[in-house]
This record gives sequence, C-alpha cells and structure tokens, in this order.
Amino acid sequence: MTALEKLLQQGFPINSGNPDIIDLALVSLRIALKSYFSSYQTFEHRIRIFKDTYSVTQQEINENHPPAYFEASSECIIHFQHFAELVCKNFLRAEHPMLADNVQRNPVLLHGLIHNTPLTVEEQGKLNSVEFSEALDRLEKLIASKKIKDYANLTFFTKHTAALKSLNNLRNRIWHRGLYILEYRTLDQFIGAHILPFVVDVMTHPFYSGEEIRWKHKELNCKVDPISEIISHFDKEKYSVGKVALLKELGRAAYINKITPPDSGKTSGFRLILINKDLRRAERIAQNEAKLEYNQVTNCPVCGIKSLIQEEDTDHDYHPETGEPIDYWRFTHSVICENCTFSLGDEVENASSHGLTQISDYFSSDRF
Repeated sequence: MTALEKLLQQGFPINSGNPDIIDLALVSLRIALKSYFSSYQTFEHRIRIFKDTYSVTQQEINENHPPAYFEASSECIIHFQHFAELVCKNFLRAEHPMLADNVQRNPVLLHGLIHNTPLTVEEQGKLNSVEFSEALDRLEKLIASKKIKDYANLTFFTKHTAALKSLNNLRNRIWHRGLYILEYRTLDQFIGAHILPFVVDVMTHPFYSGEEIRWKHKELNCKVDPISEIISHFDKEKYSVGKVALLKELGRAAYINKITPPDSGKTSGFRLILINKDLRRAERIAQNEAKLEYNQVTNCPVCGIKSLIQEEDTDHDYHPETGEPIDYWRFTHSVICENCTFSLGDEVENASSHGLTQISDYFSSDRF
C-alpha cells in the first residue's frame, strides 16, 4: 500500500453510529441555500437594470452579471443537485443498499449486500453508486408500482421529476463544460418556483423531519421565513425581483447571524454573558459609525439588535435660470447591520410595498 493510499484511509463512513455526524445531503442543502440567498449581494445595486424604467438589451443585462454571481449561482446549482441526488439514493438505500449501487460485476460485494454483511472501508471504496438520473428513474418506478415500502410518502417525487431532471442537466452543463450560467432572474424563478418546493417536500418527510437545525438558518427576529415566503410568492404572485431580493438577503444574513437575543429564553450562564458582550459591541459600532455620517440606527429584522444603520444622503435640484441649488432633500439609500451584515439598497424598495408588514420601511425621502 502506498503512502497516498494509507493517507486516504484516515477517514470513516458517515453512518458510523455517531449521532453528531450530519447527513452530507443536508450539508449540500445548507451550502446551496446560502449560495442562492447570497446571489442578491453579488449584484449589489445592479438589479436596477431589471426595472421597467431602464431600457437595456439582453446583451447589456448579460454583461452586468459579475464574476461573484457566477460563483454563487454555479455553487447553488451544483449543491442543490448534489442534495437531490443523495436524497434519492438515501431513500433507495433505506429500501435496500443494492438499489442505489452498481455491484453486479463484483460478486464479493454483491454477496455482502444481499446478505446485509457489513462492508469494510476498503470494500465501501469499491462501491459505485448509480448516476443521479438512474437513481431518480429507479425511485420513480418503485413509487409508481408501489413496490417501495414508503411509496405513499414519496409520491411528491413524481410532481418534481421535470424540475429535478432540469437541475441535473444544469449541473452537468456547469460541471462538465463550464460554459453556462442562468441569468439572475431565471435563477430566482427556477429555484423559487421549482427547487425550493422540492426541498420543503423532502424535509417534511419523516426520514428528514426534525433535522432543521442541521441545514436551516436561525429564526429571524421579524419571524419571516424566507424559504416559505419565496415559495408563496411564486405560487401566488407575479415575480418581483425586488421582493425576492429582499427575502434572499434576509436568508443570507440569518445564516451569518450568530447571536440569539438574550430575551429569547434560549441561552443562559456564560453563553449569555458572551452574547451580551457581542450584542453591545455591535450596537456601539453602529452608533459610532452612524454619528460619523449623521445616520440613524434602528433594530435589525434579522438579528433583532439595534445595530442596523440607515445610510442617508442629501441631494438637490437647480434653479432653471440662475443654476443655484434649490429644493434640498434627504433620503435613505441603504441599510446595513453591524452584527449579522444584513444589507439592502433602495433598489429593492420598502418591505411594505411587497406586502411584508413584519419588516419596517427603511427607505424614505424628505425635503428640507
């Protein structure tokens, strides 16, 4: 055995009996959601180009997609596909390990799987699982024929088959060729209308229920659930790039937020002392930064801490004859939280305009 082979043996099977070991499907789901939610931030203020008041060509829109968006969107597609593939194989293996693997050409492994004999790490390394398309096809046929024991709780796969096949195709175009990226708005519509509903159906299945802490962000202070709100938006409303951007940013910051507010009753002792320290620090930074620019500070909808800076500026018109500045006004153009990094530009518009009354309106303009 070579040194490299010995090195690569220093690992363990993920089903080793340790309750703290997370299913890798949930790892990929967490990464996929974080990547999707971050896609608004990669665009900064560029989503203005999608507004009706802007006259731009499709080529100009394509050229406005920055490299950071390429990274977020490709990571999003790759990990949602990985999540879906592992989920399919997990359901197949729950019925029998052979349903998710190709072992026909290895009689020793085949014998072990038939007789449910535990495989060694070396033997497991020789297993070749089926491709995602094959795993999905097997699962669909077993559900349709009612052969798989849990078929009644798995019928949702039929509803999502077209979306999963499209997801796999997109992943292959990114992974094998590296030549294709979905446009910003298209990514929203594909993930929001087709992939997130599949995620919810999977995660409410008894096999995965109760695992939210392993893949989902903390509860938001405003009580908005970005995933369910995005799904509801595409189900009931005409697509609004601003509303989805706002919901994505709520989700992104929720993954960043590490502080559970002390008044939540979920912390105590030394942990509570540390949280208080971090909380006060974020509030101090926000207050000091706001004073430098005469900005206002308010409570963040994500972490609940008074560390959200409302960044303001002034502007004016000019007298048509004299050219002198007239009609001054002050306006809020962006907000940023010094704790969880929640950040919005006024291009997303106020939450109330999107029917999200749980969140304050931050953007205003006043003449003086």
